[in-house]
Amino acid sequence: MKLTEKRKWILSVLKKSKKTLSASDIFSQVENIDLATVYRTLDFFEKENLVNKYNFGNKEFFYEIKKENHQHAFCTNCQKVLHFDLKDEELLKLIKIKNFDVKEVEVIVKGSCKK
Repeated sequence: MKLTEKRKWILSVLKKSKKTLSASDIFSQVENIDLATVYRTLDFFEKENLVNKYNFGNKEFFYEIKKENHQHAFCTNCQKVLHFDLKDEELLKLIKIKNFDVKEVEVIVKGSCKK
């Protein structure tokens, strides 16, 4: 995998962020990179398994560096994304499917925050 300067800048923005970011969020934090390049780079990172891509029910996708074991709560009013952790054992207790080997679990809780 070749990491160009532009890819390094975008990867740096994702690594520094403590939240999920849209392509527009990333675009606003980098200089001399057009929005199309940001989208192409995010698609490349997703194919290379470097980032997770989420859609919380709105029109925009959100991205973050691939991490183990954390889930998302999405406020349908203000569009804020919150992160929370459930242990693998807790998730696997919830997901007992006979003759099925769970490889990955993605949890997105939708609701409204108290704001």
